[in-house]
Amino acid sequence: MLTIDAGRGVWLRGPLELEDDQTLRRMYIWLWQSNRDGTGAAATAVLDDADFDSEAARRQGGAEWKTMAQSEYGEFRVGPATGMALAILRRADGSTTPYWWSDSNVRLERGVRY
Repeated sequence: MLTIDAGRGVWLRGPLELEDDQTLRRMYIWLWQSNRDGTGAAATAVLDDADFDSEAARRQGGAEWKTMAQSEYGEFRVGPATGMALAILRRADGSTTPYWWSDSNVRLERGVRY
């Protein structure tokens, strides 16, 4: 579940597990919500290695990331939404690996502040 912070946007968060030789380089996150009349809200966020502790994620077998995203086209409301993320992971040998995530059953709630 993700949380709507009235007037500010949406808190996006989730786990990311890294292998021993991986470091997060960048992650792109998209969230959108459609109304019956074709309108809706959309938000994007970008995280980079400054926003995520890759060393801690490798040590702990996963770590949680979180960021605030402003709505770009409308206002998010409590209820279902769709989300996607693309993480670009760099390996110790310099190669990169994409990691995709998508979910069409994201639930938005109102109120909790992080």
